Amino acid sequence: MATSASYSFNINLLNSDEQKKFQTVYNDLKSRHETYLDYKRNLLGKEKFHEEEEENEWRYEIHRHLRARKWNVSNTIKSLLEMIQWRIDNQVDSILDDPSVQQRMNYFRKCIPNAFHGYTKAQRPLYIEQTGHINVDDIMNNFTHDELIQCHIYWFEYSCRLAREHSRQLGQYVESIAGIYDLHGMKMDVRKLLNTCKQCLYIDDNYYPER
Repeated sequence: MATSASYSFNINLLNSDEQKKFQTVYNDLKSRHETYLDYKRNLLGKEKFHEEEEENEWRYEIHRHLRARKWNVSNTIKSLLEMIQWRIDNQVDSILDDPSVQQRMNYFRKCIPNAFHGYTKAQRPLYIEQTGHINVDDIMNNFTHDELIQCHIYWFEYSCRLAREHSRQLGQYVESIAGIYDLHGMKMDVRKLLNTCKQCLYIDDNYYPER
C-alpha cells in the first residue's frame, strides 16, 4: 500500500532535539514493536495487515506519546510499553471483529443515543452523543463494569479506524477525533457510573494520548 507524502510521518517537521528524542524512543522499542507486529500479523491475517501503513502509524504513535509525556524519553518508552501490553492483554486489536462485543454495542446504543456524523472541517471523525438521555438503570442492570469498559474501548478503536480510513481517502494524516456530548436532561443518578467514567478517562489518557 503506497503512502502519500502528506500522509507519511515526516520527522523533518520536528526540531533537532525532538528528532533525537524520537529516534531514541524508536530505536529502543524496535525489538518490542517487531514482536507486537508479529502478534498482530498472526491475529489479523495478511489480508488485513499492511506493513507500510503499520510502520507509519507506529511513528505517529511515538510522536503522540512523546507530546503527551512532555518529550521525556524514559516516560515515553514506559508509556508505549504499557500501551502495547494493555492492547495484548485486552485483545484490543481484535475487538472490532468480536461478535459478542458488537452485539453488546448494539444494545449500548439504545441506552445512550449516539452516532458518528461525518467529519469536522478539520476532517476529524465526529461523534455525537445525547448523554443527557442516558438510561442509567438499564445500563447498570445489563452491563458489568468490565463490559462497559469494553464498550468504551470498542468506541475508541472504531473512531481510530475511521480516522485511518479517512486518512487514506484524503492522502493526509487525520490524527484526532471530535465529540459532542449533549448533557441536557441529565439526572443525578448518572453518578452511579462515576467510577466507570474515571477508568475510561484513564484509558484515554494513557493508551490513546493526543487523540
